[in-house]
Amino acid sequence: MFAVRDILVFAVLAGIAAALVLAGLPWTRRWTRQHGRWALAGLATTAGFIAWNLTLDATHARSFNTDAPLIALSWADAGSGVLASPWPPPRSP
Repeated sequence: MFAVRDILVFAVLAGIAAALVLAGLPWTRRWTRQHGRWALAGLATTAGFIAWNLTLDATHARSFNTDAPLIALSWADAGSGVLASPWPPPRSP
């Protein structure tokens, strides 16, 4: 499916993007700046991206990473989005 090098590069980019978004958004700035939560979110995004894509690669789940017929969203994207979404959202102290 994907080369391991590509998975690692895009995982780091996704982690950096997640950390920057959380550190920069006005409504999350106060919550994420406490205890470096923005950095933890970036590391968790990187680790989750790597684990998810290496699992798909190891199990040869080629059909799982195929776009759905009605929307340009794969089952892998939907699954990772559902598992990554905190519900209910965290409340600020």
